[in-house]
Amino acid sequence: MIAMFNEAPEVSSETGRTQAAGRLLSVVQVLRDGGGTAPVELIVASKLRERGHQVRLFGPPEVREYAEAAGFDLAVLEWPGRPDARVCERMIPRMIEASVAWGRQLEPHLCDGVDLLVADCLAFGALMAAKKSDVPSVAIRPTVYIAGGSPSGVALVGDRGAAVDGLNRARESIGLPPVESVTEQMLDIDRLLVLTARAFELPEVQPPRHVRYVGPQFRSRGTTSGYRLPEGNQPLVLVSLSTTDQGQLDLLQRLLDALAVLPVRAVATLGQAVDPERLCVPDNSVLERYVPHAEVLPDAAFMITHAGHGTVMAASAAGVPMVCVPMGRDQPAVAARVTAHGLGSSVEPGSSATELRTAITEVLQDPTYRETTHRIAKQLEPANRVVAELEAAAAAQTR
Repeated sequence: MIAMFNEAPEVSSETGRTQAAGRLLSVVQVLRDGGGTAPVELIVASKLRERGHQVRLFGPPEVREYAEAAGFDLAVLEWPGRPDARVCERMIPRMIEASVAWGRQLEPHLCDGVDLLVADCLAFGALMAAKKSDVPSVAIRPTVYIAGGSPSGVALVGDRGAAVDGLNRARESIGLPPVESVTEQMLDIDRLLVLTARAFELPEVQPPRHVRYVGPQFRSRGTTSGYRLPEGNQPLVLVSLSTTDQGQLDLLQRLLDALAVLPVRAVATLGQAVDPERLCVPDNSVLERYVPHAEVLPDAAFMITHAGHGTVMAASAAGVPMVCVPMGRDQPAVAARVTAHGLGSSVEPGSSATELRTAITEVLQDPTYRETTHRIAKQLEPANRVVAELEAAAAAQTR
């Protein structure tokens, strides 16, 4: 039996006070590179700018293209040493290694006149520097809330002891007391904003009071990208795995093989991680580097996804059920919430083409999945509380 979507109320805040200060803010915002992370966090920066606040953007070289596309100048934070080719796969250790260097680079910019530091929750060095400089700090979690022993189904840190030791070395170097866990470091801030709907959360997840759910942040729908669709009128399937390299080539081929004998049409997006020449494409499928999800999803019968948070939110908001194939990072946690709320199913990335075909057929033929996603789509409409929460965090420090 498919579980009903949890209709827990959104966490309220002091948004009634946000305009009390009646002034524009000077904000330092720090991005990190990690799949779809930077584009989502740039939506937050753009919303702050639209409200008239001054935003100075910092981040690693990898996010410069995203920042410039959004109309921002990027002040580059250099990685210490030479970054790994697949930085996303060891993001937390990498961010810990960068803590001291990033903190030192940012500290001169957190001077008098800065009202607020906004940073990705894994930008540990930035958040440490804000605490040392006594600047109000807000961390952004661009996916579901995962901390401590929460039922996420994913281990965020490989060697927890080494991670805590690394954090405490960085904290000691700038005069901060030690922490006992990575979670404690993540929560050592004035406010944590989770960019998902509270109703999408598992009911047993109960974060502390300074954690606020502000809803998913969707990009504005732009002009058509000129993508192709397979011929015919069979149900349309959107296949979208990670835009970064998670070793998904073989999985993508098995998915195409699974779809080849089904009465569907499929468009599969590759990003820059997969060479299309290495795939055998069936007649009912086409490959595209990039397709705006918002353009295709209204016509899609269902979606096959790696369970990236942004992709899942887009599909849910469009009322499109999913087959999730989580490969790592936060994806198992997101997939767990998809299945818990009856928005789709989840299969292992090592599943055979036959097993994948069975999962696809189940979601395609069971109307309750689509009924459930349609029922909850309105709950995922952008709440746009993110700026109000940021304003409230800054105002709270001046009262």
